[in-house]
Amino acid sequence: MTLHATIAIPDDASIASGPQSPAVGIESSMRPHCQKPDACAAKMPGKHCRVCVCKAPEVIARKTAAIRKRQAIFRAAHRAEIKTCIRCGETFSPPPNKTDTVAWAKRQFCGRACAGRGIMERQDVRSRQRAATRERFKDPEYRERHAAVARINGKKAVTFSNRLKGGATRTARAIGWIPLDLRKRYVRLREAYGAARAKPIIRQIMEERRLATYDHALAADFLRKFCAVYRCDEAGRIDPVGSHWRYGTRVMERAGIVRLAIDKGCPAERLVA
Repeated sequence: MTLHATIAIPDDASIASGPQSPAVGIESSMRPHCQKPDACAAKMPGKHCRVCVCKAPEVIARKTAAIRKRQAIFRAAHRAEIKTCIRCGETFSPPPNKTDTVAWAKRQFCGRACAGRGIMERQDVRSRQRAATRERFKDPEYRERHAAVARINGKKAVTFSNRLKGGATRTARAIGWIPLDLRKRYVRLREAYGAARAKPIIRQIMEERRLATYDHALAADFLRKFCAVYRCDEAGRIDPVGSHWRYGTRVMERAGIVRLAIDKGCPAERLVA
């Protein structure tokens, strides 16, 4: 933003003598903000430099008013909108200082943390990063620079094979809580739905397996003091050799009757046959 030759530029003597009288007009209010008034007048005759203009109180007030106007328009249009983060499921509303309607329409994450993790969970992004890393490590000079940095930091030289081994170690550590026969299933679920949805599925399978180790008949005996409990089929009809249990009007599988008994206060030790 510039002001043209209608503004009078004082000579060197007037500049050296300090601020001018109010008769100078805009010059008296804007020239004190210039960090190098002599250079400003010599380089841009008849104009003010950007520092003069941007630090002038009149310009600052005008910009502030324009920003507040845009914020008020944005709040009036999107105040009642509530979005749900596609990664964590938390709801969020527009921030009070938001002014960009287009950016708000495209926003899908509640914050920077979810946005960063959500982007890194995308397989296309990770594939591009892996391809770029492999391409960089093909350069001998790049490998040598990384090895030099590693030696300076007292670490093992960074090579592509070392990165592969480190990645496998970190992966094994991260999924160490999952049984061996479920790890491939977890990896497939994570690639398809993300870790946030894959972990509850695996934990549910592990919980059902744990409950399956308990005697469901002992759990039914414990629950009979609360309500009628008997074997049935999937439809809830009485069946002495049925695969389900009926507790009152509820029909559940073996794991469900064991879980209900534990929730009702039955010690897990009493359910071991």
